[in-house]
Amino acid sequence: VDRHVDEGRGDRIAVECEGVSTSYRALQTELWRVQQALVSIGIVAGERVALLLNDDLSFPSWFLGAMRSAVVPVPLSTMLKGAELGPIIADSGARLLVMSESYVAAIDDIAAAASSLTTVIVVDTTGSSRAVRVERPNVVSWSSFTDATELPVAATTVESPAFWLYSSGTTGMPKGVMHVHGNLRATAQTYGGEVLKVTEDDRFLSVAKLF
Repeated sequence: VDRHVDEGRGDRIAVECEGVSTSYRALQTELWRVQQALVSIGIVAGERVALLLNDDLSFPSWFLGAMRSAVVPVPLSTMLKGAELGPIIADSGARLLVMSESYVAAIDDIAAAASSLTTVIVVDTTGSSRAVRVERPNVVSWSSFTDATELPVAATTVESPAFWLYSSGTTGMPKGVMHVHGNLRATAQTYGGEVLKVTEDDRFLSVAKLF
């Protein structure tokens, strides 16, 4: 994202979703906002942050924003129930869960199994805070995080932890598969560059769920 902005492509469209176009420059600002939120909560490099997000701008913002700070995003299936998600989040050790507001009813079940969870950020589609009554953990609205001051890219390497993906769990407890930063570059260079021969004029339609 930074490279596109630095090389003069900041005004080009990065994401189109539900009739709204987001430029690379605007996406970069959202990544800074995510980074500032992580700082304010006290999430540091190497920690995991669980993501239970719909297919909208919040997903790339949190996925890329976390990695920009060397925090490890853990995308979760939006088709699982709270009782199924809780053990996965517990296994990841995540202290922070970021979820779309359509899943808030699962918070209590998730928290019952994930004792490490201290904060839940609810991404509300209306832009206004939504009251959620839960025993724990601390639940806050994403709209309450307004600081988008620029923060630097963390000093990661190709071997640094980037993100975790959990298996489907068809034969038992889902298992976390760890990916490093070099994996993303390798996929982009081989499949994206050599097989698909992607150019800056191409568009991608996401059919599969983003998680």
